[in-house]
Amino acid sequence: MNLAFLAGHLKDKPEVSIEYFIADERKSGGAYQIVIGSVKRISLPERIITLSDGASIRMDDIVSITGNLFDSMAE
Repeated sequence: MNLAFLAGHLKDKPEVSIEYFIADERKSGGAYQIVIGSVKRISLPERIITLSDGASIRMDDIVSITGNLFDSMAE
């Protein structure tokens, strides 16, 4: 993941697409979900990414993070 790069650009309020796994609380398994939003905060001690809409995603559940911000990494 590109968390260090993302953390360095939080002031720009980058919009990203985060794919993450949500475990089923009743049985084994779960589902993958994709959310698009601006990253507000990254908490390394808690291992949580918070989006500007208040949604919190555990870093351990994240499969991928993409967005235009990462295009500049290739340059």
